[in-house]
Amino acid sequence: MKLGVAIPQRMWPSQEERSFAEAVDFAVRAEALGFDTVWASDHYFLGFGGPRLSVGPEPMTLLSFIAGRTARIGLGTMVLCAPLRPPGALVREATALADLSGGRFTLGLGAGWHQPEFEAFAIPTDRLYSRFEEYVEVVGALLTGEPVDHEGTYFALRAGQVLGGARPRLLVAAAGPRMIALAARTADAWSLPGSYEHLGARLAQLRHAEAAAGRPAGTVTSGCGAAALLVSAEEGNELLAANPPPTPVAVGSEQLRSLVDGLAAEGCDEVVLHFSGAVWTGYRDDQLDLAAAALDMGA
Repeated sequence: MKLGVAIPQRMWPSQEERSFAEAVDFAVRAEALGFDTVWASDHYFLGFGGPRLSVGPEPMTLLSFIAGRTARIGLGTMVLCAPLRPPGALVREATALADLSGGRFTLGLGAGWHQPEFEAFAIPTDRLYSRFEEYVEVVGALLTGEPVDHEGTYFALRAGQVLGGARPRLLVAAAGPRMIALAARTADAWSLPGSYEHLGARLAQLRHAEAAAGRPAGTVTSGCGAAALLVSAEEGNELLAANPPPTPVAVGSEQLRSLVDGLAAEGCDEVVLHFSGAVWTGYRDDQLDLAAAALDMGA
């Protein structure tokens, strides 16, 4: 099983913003420690009625810079919000990044969920999943490099074509049956957003949909995220009691090892670690090294 890490956007629980340089250094260190992949997220901002929070650098720009600073580690978006980008422009960026990284880039896509963001930029949210289905179909067609004719409900292409570059792996993040079926028939990889608690059932749905699409079992690799705090039980419990997490958090080396082993046993192909009590934030800079030691990354 592969082990990936999410590039932190802010510190936790202080919410102090991390810089572009810190994000790059994190990725470089992850490669040196032996992690398989690093992942960047995609939002203009996060906000639920209070002050808006920054979510770090624009992911394609960030990953392009990281590609030039690294040689081995896989790079991915977890995930790009489809409504924020026209499919043609996205495929052009994605193929360029796949090319300059030597084929290390995974293009992760999601339908989007953050309503304040959609409202701020007047992005339509009606039939969100239908829009996403068609978007993924168009992106997949354009990634072939061939001319594409498409007359759909939301998108139209008349011999649309993106030339040059290399094809990235296509990942679809989805939790519901309809979107899991979309991943099964169109994607190279699938990831379960949110908590990993229902991974087994979702994996069964993925494999069933994969067979229904006429693809061999295991064609679509599977992944999920997991939060961890590499601290003592006392410190971890104190932090989590003061800042209740939205999803389970593994506290300490033993819990992290147990969680990773359990997810591997369920059939997960890749776990992406978040070092905090909330996704896409980071607790301390030592977390990456402590996790690598706990998981015997250098062994």
